[in-house]
Amino acid sequence: MAIFQIIKDDQGNPKDMIIIDVNQAYISSLNLPREKVIDQRASLIYGPEFVDNYFKLVQNNPEIGKGKKFETYFPPLDKYYLTTLFTVGDDLYVTLGIDITERKTLEKKLNDERDILDLKVQEKTKELLEIEKKLIKAQEIAQIGNWELNLKTNKLWFSDEIYHIFGYNLNSVDSEINFQKLEITYDILINKIIHPDDRDFLDNSFKDALKGKPYDIDHRIILPNGEERIIHEQAELICDGDENPVKMAGITQDITERKKAENLLKESEEKLSIIFQKANDMISLNLMNDDSLPGKFMEVNDVASERLGYTREELLNMSPSDIVAPEKRPEIPKNAAVLIEKCHNTFEIVHLTKTGERIQVEVNNHLIQYKGREVCLAISRDITERKKAEEAIKESEEKFREIFNKANDMITLAELNKNGLPGRYIEVNDVGIKRLGYSYDEFLNMEPQDIVADEKKKEIVKYAVDLWTKGHSTFEMIHVAKDGKRIPVEVSNHLFKMKGKNVALAIIRDIKERKKSENELNELLEKLSHSNEELERFAYITSHDLQEPLKALANFSQLLKQQYKGKFDEDGEELIDYIVDTSAQIQHMVHDLFEYSQISAEKEEFESVDLKKVFKTVLIDLNYLINKNNVKITMENLPTVIANNKQISMVFKNLITSAIKSQDGTKPSKIHISSIEDLKNGEYLISINLNRILVDLQYTEEIFSQFQYLTTHKLYEGSFVDLVTSKKIIEMYNGRIWVESKPNVGTTFYFSLPIKKD
Repeated sequence: MAIFQIIKDDQGNPKDMIIIDVNQAYISSLNLPREKVIDQRASLIYGPEFVDNYFKLVQNNPEIGKGKKFETYFPPLDKYYLTTLFTVGDDLYVTLGIDITERKTLEKKLNDERDILDLKVQEKTKELLEIEKKLIKAQEIAQIGNWELNLKTNKLWFSDEIYHIFGYNLNSVDSEINFQKLEITYDILINKIIHPDDRDFLDNSFKDALKGKPYDIDHRIILPNGEERIIHEQAELICDGDENPVKMAGITQDITERKKAENLLKESEEKLSIIFQKANDMISLNLMNDDSLPGKFMEVNDVASERLGYTREELLNMSPSDIVAPEKRPEIPKNAAVLIEKCHNTFEIVHLTKTGERIQVEVNNHLIQYKGREVCLAISRDITERKKAEEAIKESEEKFREIFNKANDMITLAELNKNGLPGRYIEVNDVGIKRLGYSYDEFLNMEPQDIVADEKKKEIVKYAVDLWTKGHSTFEMIHVAKDGKRIPVEVSNHLFKMKGKNVALAIIRDIKERKKSENELNELLEKLSHSNEELERFAYITSHDLQEPLKALANFSQLLKQQYKGKFDEDGEELIDYIVDTSAQIQHMVHDLFEYSQISAEKEEFESVDLKKVFKTVLIDLNYLINKNNVKITMENLPTVIANNKQISMVFKNLITSAIKSQDGTKPSKIHISSIEDLKNGEYLISINLNRILVDLQYTEEIFSQFQYLTTHKLYEGSFVDLVTSKKIIEMYNGRIWVESKPNVGTTFYFSLPIKKD
């Protein structure tokens, strides 16, 4: 206990306290002599800070006789006291203090421990929240939710993932079932969520679970959007202390994708089985031994049994080495080593059937995992026919190479560039190497333009276009050899595909001898042309100049016959008649020769000529001859052609005249003229038919020969120059003319003219 007196400053504010009196307990607690405490300022003993705090505590002084309790700390003593303050007079106070240091220390310790505990609780709570988040995430990833059914209230509790599985948004207020506001019961689950066809199954399974049977089922649900999903559920029954069922707890997992995958896997396995058994190749699975060599077969398809003659059971007790030809077995370790290193390999080998037949096969091996083990999947293809084909191709290639190199012409293969121009050579035969003097390797670094004369290179593009558009082209070119020698050639190009690329095959013939012959022939033809021109001029001049003397000879012989008729004996009269007839015949022949020589000399003026009009004009000109010989001439289907009117009229006149003047003891009674249109050959075929034989079959070629007379059989009056002239005219039109005779039928002249072009 202590009694204090407040000391105030001039303004009446407390500034310190004087200790008036203390009891022995107070003295003991301070551990100071009494005389050092009584009448001493409290600030000196407890410090100014304590006095200031004390003043704050006593600001609201209790009434006299009433106490005010508070806890305070005395720094000099490092102790806590429960102090009761009594006011006993003006600024005079009595304090009673109880040492509560031990209690405060204990409280502090408890508070510290409580703080530590709170911190640990917070940490554990945080850990649990993290675990809960991870659990929720795990449930979301695995699509597994948990639930509980209260059997007394029939209410269900779902984890968040259950809502997601059932297709409901927890924050939605538009759903038919709003899980945020509506308590879910077993009946709602059955009637709103479970697939109608699975409701009885689930309800029966639930009832069986209440009887102690396992609850482990798959069933379907219908989402709010109408989608159908498949879920798996497992649950257990929870009972109270009296073994009475109180609730059921379980998990729900969305297994829709797994079921789809299982169905796809099942389908895949079925397809794989079909492929495995229906494949054209032998397919097998065999174990790999510890020494990395192939072990026993685990599985083989039907092709293996059919090909090798073993049953499936026999093959499953064999290994790949048992079906390999003895001389090929040393290759097995090498092939196995490659398989182990690369996990796949392909090789050719010989299989032996049960009867000893040898089959060449190509084996494609792959290391795979099968039922937890490393096995070899082998696909073995029968390549017997392929090998035969390869041998045939090899033989064919050898023959091709023989022909290629033994050909008389240079043969090359050149790949075409993207712009269509020939690129580098990819093959050339020995003739090309020998002809041009380049080596094979030099050729493979060259292009066709590298061997073409400079002045001819500009033509390459044109011929390349022809090759692309037509697929082939033929042209003449000049090649230049390595030594500079120029070689005229004829190039025949063909476009084709080789290994997916456009390639030009060129067959190149050396034509320098042909060119030499052509030049010689052209020179000869030119000389012949000059000679023919001279002959035609000679014939024209001769026939022209002979006409007047022959005319005078004929006139004089006629005059001699008239004036001296009856004055000569019988032989003289016969000689005079012979001179007159011969003069007339020679005069007619010279006239025909003159007409023949004029054909090529005339300037050709082509125009549209109606052959019907030509026919009518000729009939008028030949009217006397026709009536004299009592000939009936008919016509049909004569066309209009492009020709020279005078020349075509001469052909008709000459052929009709030849028919009328024929001499074989009978006179022709009928001539028919017609034509047909031959579109295929682009020509009109015109025929002049006589109803009797004009010339024997053996003379049908000679009748149109120039100046060749049929001396053995004289057939008609006049000259064969008419027919020769007709042939010359028709051939000037690039037409054809011939005669056909058939016994008991008659003779027909044929000639063709080109169809009129607009």
